[in-house]
Amino acid sequence: LVQDKLGLRVALTRTKRDGFIKNVGPENGFPGVVGDKDFQSEDNIAGRATLRFKPTDTLDITLRGYFAYSDPIGSGGVPALIGPGQTDLIGYSRAGLGRREVITPGQGKFITKSKGVQARIDWSLGDVVVTSISGYDADEYNLSFDFDGSPTSIGQYRDSRSKFYGLSQDVHLTYDGEGFNLIAGVY
Repeated sequence: LVQDKLGLRVALTRTKRDGFIKNVGPENGFPGVVGDKDFQSEDNIAGRATLRFKPTDTLDITLRGYFAYSDPIGSGGVPALIGPGQTDLIGYSRAGLGRREVITPGQGKFITKSKGVQARIDWSLGDVVVTSISGYDADEYNLSFDFDGSPTSIGQYRDSRSKFYGLSQDVHLTYDGEGFNLIAGVY
């Protein structure tokens, strides 16, 4: 933005894909948590912005921010067909289903969200550079799935939600002079 003083970098990525494992539950009397959407879909977006400001030759400031959001529809488990007539332990059979078809009413979303900011300040004092790196991150997820892969509710796991927060601070001195290098600091 200003030659040798102020710069900006922005990056964005987006991935979206329909599922490739057909959810035949709704047409067979099992509504499914996610309606009639197919499994193994992708719906992701993420971005990052970096602003670098160098007001003098001895002061360098970098600010970064990022976000990421993912909202796919995953796939359920595959039943172990070890019973008589290729059934699972409760009598469920995959008879009539194609290789990429499932009847799993409990498979849902695996939503993840992340965001954060970081500030880095480098201050040069001759042979010594003082560096401060501060950061904040926040993450959350919401998970529901069906681990047994059958149309029953036995293996359904509903609504596991978690939130995480992180705060970090790093301050260190770097000395580089006359054949001797030293880094000392605290995190």
